[in-house]
Amino acid sequence: MKRNAFFLLAFFLVLLLAGCTRRFMVISDPPVMPPARKLVHAPRVALVLGGGAFRGIAHVGVLKVFEEEKIPIDLIIGTSAGSLVGAIYADNPHVDSLYPLINATKIKDIFDFSLTWSKLGYVSGRKLQAFVTKHTSVKNLEQTRIPFVAIAADMLKGEPVVMASGPIAPAVNASCAIPEIFVPVKMFGKILVDGGVLNNLATDVARGYGATIVNCR
Repeated sequence: MKRNAFFLLAFFLVLLLAGCTRRFMVISDPPVMPPARKLVHAPRVALVLGGGAFRGIAHVGVLKVFEEEKIPIDLIIGTSAGSLVGAIYADNPHVDSLYPLINATKIKDIFDFSLTWSKLGYVSGRKLQAFVTKHTSVKNLEQTRIPFVAIAADMLKGEPVVMASGPIAPAVNASCAIPEIFVPVKMFGKILVDGGVLNNLATDVARGYGATIVNCR
């Protein structure tokens, strides 16, 4: 009887802590989105990678075909899982190094579950950001070798957010922040969640950059 009372008390303590913890993953630096890089010319070929938690390998397969056919990619736009693969490849465009990395990545490598983090989500995003930081050589989106754009969604305004500049790891975190699973990311004065909520395959963004050939996955 005492044992049952102990577990019941522990359960309610967890619920209490869950209600008192941080609500968002807060990124305060920089306070506003920096200017995006200026492209020398409009991209001819844009690759748009959509969301889907387990599409990483499929995205790598598409990139492999592009390399084998020697098709140059001038712009990569990624949403959710597509932003994770796209960011890493845009920084180091060699599929032979990307494939074993994505193939070997486990859920535990990017998901840090905690019942006490927030009532809005149980994955803080810290592991995901650490993963991106570890496997990219640049700090900001505008520094990748291939121009890269991450798509998130503004939770309060209900509109897509196009991120072409600013810290790369938090941007990917925001683009992947599946509602009720990941804690929303507070950055650039916005509350951001998974871009797939509003624009899972952002071909319109590619067209907005002036791309003449848009390939989607």
